[in-house]
Amino acid sequence: MSTVRSSTRTSSGQLAHWLAEADHLAGSLHGRDDVLITDVAPLERAGPNDVTYLETLANSGPETAAGCLLTTPEALETLAERLPETALLPCRDPQAAFIAVMLRLRPARSRPQSRISLDAYVAPTARVGQQAHVGANAFIGEEARIGDRTIIHPGVYVGQGVRIGEDCVLHPGAVVLHDCRLGDRVVLHPNAVIGADGFGYRLEADHYERIPHTAGVLIEDDCEIGACATVDRGMIEDTVIGQGTKLDNLVMVAHNCRLGPHNAAAALVGLAGSVTTEAYVRFGGHAGIGGHCTIGQGASIGAKAAVASDVPAGETYHGMPAGPARETLRQMKLVGRLPEMRSQLRDLQKQVERLTAALDCAASHDATTHEPPASRAA
Repeated sequence: MSTVRSSTRTSSGQLAHWLAEADHLAGSLHGRDDVLITDVAPLERAGPNDVTYLETLANSGPETAAGCLLTTPEALETLAERLPETALLPCRDPQAAFIAVMLRLRPARSRPQSRISLDAYVAPTARVGQQAHVGANAFIGEEARIGDRTIIHPGVYVGQGVRIGEDCVLHPGAVVLHDCRLGDRVVLHPNAVIGADGFGYRLEADHYERIPHTAGVLIEDDCEIGACATVDRGMIEDTVIGQGTKLDNLVMVAHNCRLGPHNAAAALVGLAGSVTTEAYVRFGGHAGIGGHCTIGQGASIGAKAAVASDVPAGETYHGMPAGPARETLRQMKLVGRLPEMRSQLRDLQKQVERLTAALDCAASHDATTHEPPASRAA
C-alpha cells in the first residue's frame, strides 16, 4: 500500500466524465458507474477503490482487484470477460490518462509563498524576479539574477554572477557556482552541483598542477538535473546541457562536454571530458563514456556499457568495451556457453589424441611389414 493517500473521493462515472472532457476517453465506460475511487495504485496491488491502467494485454490476462481500469479500446472486450467486477475506461493513451487522474486525485503541493525569507542572504547587487521565492538559509551571491516565479528552496547556494531563468526550481542543497547559467523551467534536485572545477591537471616534475577552468556551465531550457548529479565547468568554453535534457541522480558530466537537446541519462552514468552528443541520445544506468567521444543522434547506450570510441547515429551499443548491440549480445550468449564448449573441446582433444595414437601405431606396423628381405635376413 502506498504511503501517499489521496484526500479526493470520486466515482468511476465521474472519472469517465472528466476524462471525456479532457479528451482522453476513446469510448464509453464499461461496467458500473458508481464504483468509489479514492486513489491510484499499480496494477498488481490495486484494490477495489483504486484506479490503475493497462497498456498491453498479455496472453494470460491481468491479475488485479482494481475498482477501475484505464485501458485501450482494443483490449476492452477481452478485459470485460476477465474482469466482470471492474469498471473499464477505454483511453487513447492509458498511461497519459492515468497520469492525469493521478494528479487529480493527488494534487501537487502548493508552491511556497512568493517572498524572500528573513534567514536568506541576498547580496546587495543581486536581483530576484517578481513572484520568486527564496527559502531560509539560501545564499544568493553578488550580481546574481533570479528569474520571475523561480523557487529557491532552503539551503541553496547561488554563486556570483549566476543567471537563473524564469519558473525554475532549485531544491534544498543545490549548488550553482559562479558564472553558470540556467535557462527557463530548469529543475535542480537536492544536492546537485553545477559548475565545480573540471578534473584537469598537468603532471609537473613530481606533482600534479591544476589546470584553471575559466568557463562556466550553460543549462538550457526545460532541463532536469537529478539529486547529487554534477556538471563540471569548462576550461575554455562552457560545458553545455542541451534543451530538454534529463539527468538522473548521481550522473557525472565532466568539463567541456556538450550534450545535445533531449538527451536522457539514467543514474550513475559518467561522461568523461569533452564528450559530445547529438539530439535524443539515451544512456542506460552506470554507462561510462570515454573522453572526446561523439555519440550520434538517436543512439542508445546500454546499462553498464563502456564506450571508448564514437557511436554512429541511431545505433544501440552494449558491452565492455561497447559495440553494436547484435554483435555484443551474441558474444554475451557465447560467454554463457563457455563451460559447455570447454567440456566439448576436452572431449574432442581426447578423441584427437586417441586417433593420432592409432594412426601412429598403424604407420609403425606398416613400416615393419614392408621391410626389405635383406634387412630381415640380416
